[in-house]
Amino acid sequence: MSGFMVYDEESVATLRSLSKSDPRKVLEEFEKVNGDLNLVKWLPSVPKVLELKVPNPTSNFDKENSIAVFQALDFLTPALASDERVWVTLTFSNYQEYTKARWATSSHQPEELSKNLINHWFAPTARDRWRNNSISRLWWVGYFVENLENVDKSDAYDLVYFNSDLIASLLGRATLSSYRNIASSVVRVTHHHYLSMVERKYDRDSFRDFLKLIDLRLGKSALGSLDQKVCDEIIFELFAQTH
Repeated sequence: MSGFMVYDEESVATLRSLSKSDPRKVLEEFEKVNGDLNLVKWLPSVPKVLELKVPNPTSNFDKENSIAVFQALDFLTPALASDERVWVTLTFSNYQEYTKARWATSSHQPEELSKNLINHWFAPTARDRWRNNSISRLWWVGYFVENLENVDKSDAYDLVYFNSDLIASLLGRATLSSYRNIASSVVRVTHHHYLSMVERKYDRDSFRDFLKLIDLRLGKSALGSLDQKVCDEIIFELFAQTH
């Protein structure tokens, strides 16, 4: 049977349960575990198998890997990418070694191994999909960046991965996911202030206050439907008020 095969829901549940009760078995005897799991045809498209860059002491290569994963899974839509089975299947199959390297834990304690598996190999919630799962997070960052308008994409990737809190603030906020013009303006002004200056320093509290001001302005005006140039002017003004 050709096509994109994914674990069925029962198999995902089995893997999750075993990851909690016997994480060493999942990590060290996966072929045996996998023999008891079931695959079902999900989509006719088959994703390309990538050789993702493995982290080293100087870089985690999240930017490069995001670009590669998003391109390889360009047939996904946000709705399809919200299916946990996709990410569990990819993480445990094609990208198992990458995931072990990217999210390695020095602890051999069952509790820590289990926590690591649950955090980075599964994706039950939206937050897990764009922040925690080893492969899903790469795709969702790619989706966010590639849908920005009139923004240098390389700069946008650099910004998102500049600080882990930025991923949560940018991808997890409905305002930015719903209005492309606002998201594009936010990325432009934030990159200019945080990454283009000599002192590259992220101010979490000020940035969150900035996003709150955007929400307030959006509630009083049609900010999301404004021309990009006008939107830029307003967003830059709001940023200046909080920094």
